[in-house]
Amino acid sequence: MKDAHDNIRCGTTVLRYYSAYSGWMLPDKTFTKNPLKAYKIAEQTEAAKENHKQEWELYELQLLKERNPNWNIVTIARRLDRTNSDVKNMLSAISASN
Repeated sequence: MKDAHDNIRCGTTVLRYYSAYSGWMLPDKTFTKNPLKAYKIAEQTEAAKENHKQEWELYELQLLKERNPNWNIVTIARRLDRTNSDVKNMLSAISASN
């Protein structure tokens, strides 16, 4: 933020400044005039996105359990938008639980 009326960016989260309201719109569609509060909420929103990205969804686990024998780790990682090491670790965890 270079100017007092700039948008606030934190990772991929952007809180837009609206001059008509003299403040930033928060994710819950309310406004705040406090830039520190807006930045803190942007950081919390970004952290929540990262935590959610680290969790495995049920459809991802199902795909790993019923994977095509011709698929390798790279193909699965690309399909699920995960890293190769994430997929390898989860496959190991699934194998250990069976």
